[in-house]
Amino acid sequence: MSVAFVGVVAEVKRNTLNNFICKSCCVFGITEEEHAALRAEVGQVRPEQFSEAADRYVLGCNAWRAMRILGRFGFHLAAKPLGGRVKGPAGNRTVAIYTLFSVREEEEQ
Repeated sequence: MSVAFVGVVAEVKRNTLNNFICKSCCVFGITEEEHAALRAEVGQVRPEQFSEAADRYVLGCNAWRAMRILGRFGFHLAAKPLGGRVKGPAGNRTVAIYTLFSVREEEEQ
């Protein structure tokens, strides 16, 4: 048995009361199969081609949609997300970092 981990990072902006915006997110540590599923469902994935050398992929969807898709591969939230405010030239932003895990059976050789 092995454990796989994926990171999902999102920037969440609050416009008004009960109006939150999260237009994109980054995912780290996905496999080629997971990349293909995200690309098929989301459409906008950068880089478009899977590469072992890529450190992260930017998705054109919110983090919760990405996590629902990854849930089909057995991923679950490992812990409460890390989060905080980031000050930048465009103003304050809120960043949320989710760690997902999946327990996988070893393939027989």
